[in-house]
Amino acid sequence: MKDRNDENEAKVIINEKIPDSAMRQMILTIFSDAIIDANQDGDDQWAVTVSITNDIRFVVGHYIAITLYSEGLWVALDKEHYDSMLQLRQNDYELFKNCWEPDSIDVKGSYPNYKNRDKEIFSINGFYNLKNVCPDSIPILRSLLFTFIQKAIDYGQPIMPRTKAAHSSGIIKYLRNELRGEIPDPNY
Repeated sequence: MKDRNDENEAKVIINEKIPDSAMRQMILTIFSDAIIDANQDGDDQWAVTVSITNDIRFVVGHYIAITLYSEGLWVALDKEHYDSMLQLRQNDYELFKNCWEPDSIDVKGSYPNYKNRDKEIFSINGFYNLKNVCPDSIPILRSLLFTFIQKAIDYGQPIMPRTKAAHSSGIIKYLRNELRGEIPDPNY
């Protein structure tokens, strides 16, 4: 992205990345709701960035929480609640596993989990595929994601100054217009 403040360039990148309009609406709604949630807990601890390969990321503290893909989201989820779901809520897990694929430690460049300030693993990361159409599992995704966001702000490593500097206000402007909602800017 040549100009990270340009809404029109943001629109082109997002529409190329997620060409299906219904899929785009679903993905961007989850993405925007995560921004709103993070802003309530730490309005100076998040950023939306665009990589040199046009990967659009939502960064909370020192962690990538979401990366947008054409058929879903790469997400960081709260490990404690995920493990609890595996043990105590088998019905929820059965719904969720049809759309969820954790990152593998065996794949170079993957991030199967993150550690907090105390070097304890507090996330499980992977790909949530919305193409499989798992609407009943979206509330589970949101719960696990939003809990991770809160813990990243409260117990994680703080956001880096270079991440703040890389924030794309163009993406935020595009989200406001596309979703017709009030998407906040970070407070820095």
